[in-house]
Amino acid sequence: MKKVRTRKEKTLLGCLTLVLLLAIAMGTHLMGFTPGQNVRAVEDLLGLAPTEPVMDRDDLYLTENEDVLLLTAYHPGLWRDHWGNNSLNFVAMDKSDDALAVGGGYWNREFALSTLHLFGEVFLEEAASVRAYYPVDPSFGHRPVELTAEVFTAHNGGRYFWSVTQVETNSFDTLPSALDVLDQDGNVLYTWDMTDNWSGEG
Repeated sequence: MKKVRTRKEKTLLGCLTLVLLLAIAMGTHLMGFTPGQNVRAVEDLLGLAPTEPVMDRDDLYLTENEDVLLLTAYHPGLWRDHWGNNSLNFVAMDKSDDALAVGGGYWNREFALSTLHLFGEVFLEEAASVRAYYPVDPSFGHRPVELTAEVFTAHNGGRYFWSVTQVETNSFDTLPSALDVLDQDGNVLYTWDMTDNWSGEG
C-alpha cells in the first residue's frame, strides 16, 4: 500500500525542488539575484576572464580585467526574454590593443527623458576630461547630443570617467560616436571611435 505523504513532507519536498531548480538556473546563468551574478553571466556569455569591480552607479556596475572594460546593468531575475533570447544589458570594450582611452555609453529611456551614462578609462597622465559628440554637420538635420566628463583616479589607481546626463527623449537623433580626451587647457590629446559601444533600455 502506497504511503500517503503528510502536509509537512509535501512542503519539504516542494521547497527542496524549488531550491534545486533555482540552483540549476543560477549555475547555468539563466537567472540571478545579485549584481555579481549578472557580471559573471556576462563574462560567461562573452567568454571573458573574470573581471574585478571598479565602481557602480544607478544599478550599473563597471568592472575590468587586463583586456576588457565591462559595464553591466543589474536586473534581478530571469535573463531570457519570452523568446529565449539573452536579455542581459552590458557594454564590453576591448583594451588589449594600444588604445590610449576606451569609452562607451549606456542609455535608459523613461517617458519624455533619457538618462545617458558616459563612462570609460584613459591611459594618459595628462588627461583631465573627455568630450563625446557626433561629428556631423548640423545642416543635415541631425540633432546630436554632446556629453562631457571629468577624468578622476579611482581606488585601484586607474583613471576613469563617468558622467550622467538627462536629455529630453526627442531632443536628439544621434548618440555620440567620437570621444576626445582633453588636457587641462582643452587641447585634444586623443580621439577614439565609440560607435559600437552603446547599449541601453527603454
